[in-house]
Amino acid sequence: MAENEKLNNVAVDNDVGTMEDVDAIMKKYDRESNTRIWEGTPRKILRILTALFGIFLIVMNMWIKMDERARRPLFLGLVIILVFIYYPIKKGSQKVNYMPWYDIVMAAVGAFCFFFYPLNLEKIVSAGTRIQKTFVVQIGGVSIPLLIVFAIIGTLILVECCRRVVGMPIICVATVFVLYAFFGAGKDLKTVMYNLFYTTTGILGTPIGVCSTYIALFVIFGAFLEATGVANFFIDCANALVGWASGGPAKVAVVSSALCGMVSGSSVGNTVTTGSVTIPMMKKTGYPPEFAGAVEAASSTGGQIMPPIMGAAAFLMAEMVGVPYAKIIVRAILPAFLYFLGIFLGVHFKAKKLGLKGLPREELPKWKLLLPQIYLILPLVVLVYMIMIGFTMATAAVYATLYCVVVAMISREEGKKKLVMAIPLIPLLFMTLMSRSFEPGTFMGENGSTLCLAIAFALLVINYAISKPNVKSLPTIIDAFENGGKNCLSVGIACGMAGIIAGVVTMTGLGQVLIGAIVGLSNGHLIIALVLTMLCCIVLGMGVPTTANYIIMATTCAPILASGMGLDLMAAHMFCFYFGIVADITPPVALAAYAGSAIAKAPPMKTAWNATRLAIAAFIIPYIFAYNNALIFVGNDVKFLSVASIVISATLGMASIASGLMGSINGSAVANVVGTGTFTIPLMKSRGYKPQFAGGVEAVASTGGQILPPVMGSGAFLMVAFTEQKYIAIVIAAVIPALLYYWGCAVAVMTQTEIAHVTLMDPKDIPKTRDVMKDGWIYLLIIAVLLYCLLVAQYSPLYSALWATCAVPVVMLFDKKKRFTLKTIPSAMVKSGFSAMSIVIGCACAGIVVGMVSITGIGVIFGDMMIQAAHNMLFPSLVFTAITCIVLGMGLPTTAAYVIAASILAPSLIKLGLAPLTAHLFVFYFACLSAITPPVALAAYAGAGIAKTNPMTTAVEACKLGFAGFMVPFAFCYNPAMMMQGSVGEIISVAISAIIGVAIMSAGFQGWLLWKLNWLERIVFIAGGLLMFIPGTLTDIAGLVIAAALLLVNVKKWEKGPKFIMDKHKAKQEQK
Repeated sequence: MAENEKLNNVAVDNDVGTMEDVDAIMKKYDRESNTRIWEGTPRKILRILTALFGIFLIVMNMWIKMDERARRPLFLGLVIILVFIYYPIKKGSQKVNYMPWYDIVMAAVGAFCFFFYPLNLEKIVSAGTRIQKTFVVQIGGVSIPLLIVFAIIGTLILVECCRRVVGMPIICVATVFVLYAFFGAGKDLKTVMYNLFYTTTGILGTPIGVCSTYIALFVIFGAFLEATGVANFFIDCANALVGWASGGPAKVAVVSSALCGMVSGSSVGNTVTTGSVTIPMMKKTGYPPEFAGAVEAASSTGGQIMPPIMGAAAFLMAEMVGVPYAKIIVRAILPAFLYFLGIFLGVHFKAKKLGLKGLPREELPKWKLLLPQIYLILPLVVLVYMIMIGFTMATAAVYATLYCVVVAMISREEGKKKLVMAIPLIPLLFMTLMSRSFEPGTFMGENGSTLCLAIAFALLVINYAISKPNVKSLPTIIDAFENGGKNCLSVGIACGMAGIIAGVVTMTGLGQVLIGAIVGLSNGHLIIALVLTMLCCIVLGMGVPTTANYIIMATTCAPILASGMGLDLMAAHMFCFYFGIVADITPPVALAAYAGSAIAKAPPMKTAWNATRLAIAAFIIPYIFAYNNALIFVGNDVKFLSVASIVISATLGMASIASGLMGSINGSAVANVVGTGTFTIPLMKSRGYKPQFAGGVEAVASTGGQILPPVMGSGAFLMVAFTEQKYIAIVIAAVIPALLYYWGCAVAVMTQTEIAHVTLMDPKDIPKTRDVMKDGWIYLLIIAVLLYCLLVAQYSPLYSALWATCAVPVVMLFDKKKRFTLKTIPSAMVKSGFSAMSIVIGCACAGIVVGMVSITGIGVIFGDMMIQAAHNMLFPSLVFTAITCIVLGMGLPTTAAYVIAASILAPSLIKLGLAPLTAHLFVFYFACLSAITPPVALAAYAGAGIAKTNPMTTAVEACKLGFAGFMVPFAFCYNPAMMMQGSVGEIISVAISAIIGVAIMSAGFQGWLLWKLNWLERIVFIAGGLLMFIPGTLTDIAGLVIAAALLLVNVKKWEKGPKFIMDKHKAKQEQK
């Protein structure tokens, strides 16, 4: 307990919200939190009435046999009375102990409309659809059918209750459906009201039936279980388990919320319960307030999918799918595990990024103090056991509630008195373990359970009489019944409103219409139907409670996925259930996130976005079990190995996404800049190069690494699949373009060296080639293995990379200092995994675009539009493609930009006559060059950061340095010889003219050739270089003539002023 006090006291030292803050923000966003103010005697009376409502639900379900058509309206009538007592007509009512007369009238009239049904059940049932002829009243010669009047009034008052408790969104949805019944399906008033009010397919349908039994009893059980203090026990266990780890408090929040989710199916309730402890600890550790609130909100939301006590919708799912709730529990295990694992990984990567440590072990609870409290989970164990062996859910919930009472009594006593308090467990355990074996017809078979309950109840009364701590805690029993009864109100109203929608769908056959529409819209593709369903669930969930959301989607969309798209029925309902719950953390209306933000004192919307970001990896889980039902233990392929492989692959995928979203990965060009630039940029600056030039050189050189064979960027390997060419063909085609790219950089650097009068390095400081090769020749063997596999043996890139990887530890055996050990191998694997994450994520997201292009044919449409806009001319199409690739690359990784452009733009270039390899290499080049193209030039920005200079200036300098990269793709599109396609003479001729052209253009861009060039000379040099790139002998001759003429002019200038140059250079050296 001392440890727990330490943890709870964290809140004292932190700026955290109080329960008043939580109430304030929830009243702003949550209708259910806006209740009347009752104090004094009225408050006590209301408390007792609500508790009696909870007790009545238990008695009605356990011992009173009642027709469903009587029990459901009776339940809903009582709910309506309590709703009008608790909830005012509008938000912000501050009057104490006040209930206006119109609320009293509406409560009485609404309850009477529903009570009238069970009181006259036989007459109403026998009347059937002829309700307009039953209970008719004559007023002034006008016949008024009372049943229709009661149905209309009862429905309208139910709608008013919904407005007060739940909000307007579900009313709007229900109104649309009802209007469709009248105007779309042509139903009359009598038919609509009969089906909605007097059948078990409308308001009094399955949702209300389940709510009045299983849901109500499980809500009461959850309230009693919380009273045992099991939530604090779970938080202590989570602290002991992961509190010491990196970013410990956030991981405690994830684990404790998962455990508390087994107790409560309320995301907001879980957030407030565990967040009051975990959020202050997270803030103290160093997490930003909005992130701390988001962790708790995302974790607590998962409580609704955490068995055994899931959200109320899970009980409805059992009825709608027609399977026992025990199977729902089993089906939900792996998705729940993966959900929390995704959040746990996100928290871990965030902690690593921020460098956060865990809590000191001495401040954490000790296992030796926690294990004696293990009896607190006994009610949960009993509940799961009873459900699994075949008890009804109602019976299991009531018995487990009794266990909660006993466990709570044990926890309040000390020493040997705990054993006395445990005596009622004997008849309860006997009943639990033996009642199923009693033979029917015998005394024990008929009365055994009742006898055991009576004995247990008598022992409980005796224990309360002899235990002072438990006598003092008697009000907590009333509190539990009150909380359980009150929590049933919103669920009951939401189920009633959802019943209107379900009734319209059943009555009009709208389900089949929707199936046809969605199947047609998705063109038979499951993924589109799943995405549409997901969006509907999330949008509905922003204004509709989880339970009502599920009912609406299960009535409308689940049949579409099951009947129209061939998805397994369980998977379809789980899919709808899952995304209905995720809506609790999806802005703009994210109640769980708003509760967390109130405790963390952080902006609500910012907290909501962080929560969505944290749980984004978990958004994939429903798609996984939709396409692979083995994840929810459905189908013929449910074997250990198949399920294990799915879980492992899903875990790795979520780790990649979580890492990416937490900012733990970089693109390869940026990584190259950081890796080599930390050495080369300071060296360039020390020799006299301008900072922006030094950063630009490193950015251009590092970006070129993605187009330099034999190991090019990952897009080159994808090009193999797109062009159906062997990788060696791509390597050969890329040789001359890559050499020209670096030749242009080298000429620019040499020119800048003359302009800046850079001090050369002392030859003594330069390592000798012999020494370098002596120490490092062995590393060339690894590259040799890779080149042999790719170019000689012509293995696939996969096998070539595999063999080269295997060669690394073998080769390193010859280097004593850098041999691989058991520690370095896992480290290398982790680094390679992180490096691959951005590529995997980029390719996966780009795959969405590619898939839509394939499905819709938009690529053909887009290509035709581009060709038409370019008037069937190649050059404008190339310019448009280059610009598009660069713009895409400003916001996407190189690989993803290439995949999208290759799917949409490359086919258009092929239509205009380019070879597939040429078109794709063009697209790939410009996707790579986006890393140095402003305004978003990540490689240049990384170089600027190291050089400590202006990022935009560095990016512009990088573009000037890498100008050849922008020219070469156009050149090889018009002259295939530049890609080694042609005779040896053609290839040599093209290479020489291109080399000369790059040198001339470099002089023009840098403004120097032996002497400073004026603007006219620079323009002429650039024009001459361009002529060298254009295929044809005449253009080459014209370019050479221009270059030669200008060269002679500058030679004369240089001859006139060498002394001036040398004097200036000498003065600068002396100044340094």
